[in-house]
Amino acid sequence: MTHRSGLPRYMSLALDKWENKKTPMNNDDMLDLFIKYPPDTYFRPDKGFHYCNTNYALLANIVEEVSGSHFEDFVSERIFKPLGMNDSFVYNMRDDSAVGLYINKGVPGFYRRRWRWRKMENDYLNGVMGDKNIYTSVEDLYKYDKALDNFTLVPKEVVSEAFKPGSPKYWKRRNNYGFGWRIKGGMDSTVYHFGWWKGFRSFYIREMKHHKTLIVLTNKEKGPGSANFWKIIKSDTLPLGPLSDLPLN
Repeated sequence: MTHRSGLPRYMSLALDKWENKKTPMNNDDMLDLFIKYPPDTYFRPDKGFHYCNTNYALLANIVEEVSGSHFEDFVSERIFKPLGMNDSFVYNMRDDSAVGLYINKGVPGFYRRRWRWRKMENDYLNGVMGDKNIYTSVEDLYKYDKALDNFTLVPKEVVSEAFKPGSPKYWKRRNNYGFGWRIKGGMDSTVYHFGWWKGFRSFYIREMKHHKTLIVLTNKEKGPGSANFWKIIKSDTLPLGPLSDLPLN
């Protein structure tokens, strides 16, 4: 969870070794590729830091092995339902034998080519879960945010561990990384995580000292830079209402 495994990106391995790009690749397929074609690692385990989606994808494999449940069912039963996150689900291609033209659930993602926005097509890598494929809403993520504050999802000592630097000997001049959270250097008690995947972008900042949270979700591959959001979180007050109503120049 602190990205100190040294494992390389499974996307690169799949691009080279997954033969039929029209067939979805799932988490077990991903693991089989690593076993069949052992790639070079970035570094020896626990000897460095490198953010890599492979780590979170393998966590989904571990969740399924330990719980005996499908990853999407586990997340629904242990997180979404208890917190009332009714708009949230894990997209999966478990029953799909081929990659469809578009994802038929949730809000579609868009990418821009020349002067037009085009709907993002489905992808064989969308069959891998753990590192992506969470469909949610700002309102649902706010429920999740309040659960972290109130310790209703996991106890205080576990939440506290998530916000501690996981690589104390590294990143001395950069932001460190906890359990799934980047720790903002130079800002007291501020953690964040930004995400991107084929037609979608997300921004989630928690300034815990003054209880300020900023959540931005977009279904376009390009949009406002994060500098706009840091200006907002550093201001004395956070605006109310949809972010789309705010000037982001």
